[in-house]
Amino acid sequence: MTTSKTIAGLIGPTLVAIAASMLLNIGSFPALAEQVSRDPALIFVSGILLFVCAFTIAGRTDGRCSAMMEYRDIEYTVVQGIRRNLWKWSASVANVVITGQSYSKSEAVVEAEKAIDRALAPKKVRLVPLPRRWD
Repeated sequence: MTTSKTIAGLIGPTLVAIAASMLLNIGSFPALAEQVSRDPALIFVSGILLFVCAFTIAGRTDGRCSAMMEYRDIEYTVVQGIRRNLWKWSASVANVVITGQSYSKSEAVVEAEKAIDRALAPKKVRLVPLPRRWD
């Protein structure tokens, strides 16, 4: 979900700006399109910009297999560890970070969701009677 919001945050304003500039310069658009198609330097620069945008989006995963998931409106992450058969998960519930490890991704997901359930469960309060006062 976070990745899609990031992509929308990058692409959305860009598309709006492109559409606005096309509407403002609609008369010169055919000449502009012809010029762009014949200018290799402009094609090269636009390719570099596209590459940088794609690298920015892809680079947010730290190069590891990871997934941002959501359970009961709490986002949590499952990341493959360095060692074989090691998956780490983490979640933040009420500004408290909870973490854990598992041997498989599916176990990590189950453990993370159980931890979120425990963190969101209503806490049992034990009432302690006050000492009696004899005046």
